[in-house]
Amino acid sequence: MIFLKVIAATVASDSTKYSEAFLGKPNEEYCAWILDSEKWGGRYPHDKCLSL
Repeated sequence: MIFLKVIAATVASDSTKYSEAFLGKPNEEYCAWILDSEKWGGRYPHDKCLSL
């Protein structure tokens, strides 16, 4: 979970770089989603994490 908090903080810190076009959803929504253990997972989020 710490890793996901780091990702969410990084994404939240730069809404220009991590835009809706990049994330596939609004920055704030993405940050909430990645911290929700019921929703996060799969190949797409993993690839996004690797690109940070």
